[in-house]
Amino acid sequence: MERECRHAFFNGLKEATYATRASAARAMTMSSEDADAMWDAVVRGDADTLRRAEKVGDAVREGRKRAVVPVRVYETRGDDFANATFASAPASVERRGTTVGDALRAFGVDVDAVEIVLAQGVEVGLDFDLEQTYEALRHADAFLYLVAHVASTL
Repeated sequence: MERECRHAFFNGLKEATYATRASAARAMTMSSEDADAMWDAVVRGDADTLRRAEKVGDAVREGRKRAVVPVRVYETRGDDFANATFASAPASVERRGTTVGDALRAFGVDVDAVEIVLAQGVEVGLDFDLEQTYEALRHADAFLYLVAHVASTL
């Protein structure tokens, strides 16, 4: 199971790197030592190790930064977590002041029905700046994971 989780993590890192830099070449050719250090940081959740892993992650991001942030959105309705919907795509931050609400709207979430949005277990407001939220709460795989709890329509 750990092998599959590790594989999914590094595929996500490559996807996020490609989304933000239009190239994943360095992520795809990361040394096994750097990959092991990054994976260890994720598994252990140690703050110092995670900071070192973030530096490794920065090293694989090459090229000119594009005006997007890689986002994965999970939408739940009411208490029905088993039927959560999932979407993954780069969200544009070309327009200054793009918010978390703007990104969720672009993913098809009915923001008027959103009860709460979480990122890394932290509640974020719909009016939060998307780029700042990304910088503060992105995962080690360079994706911002947003969980939008939407009121049940029943």
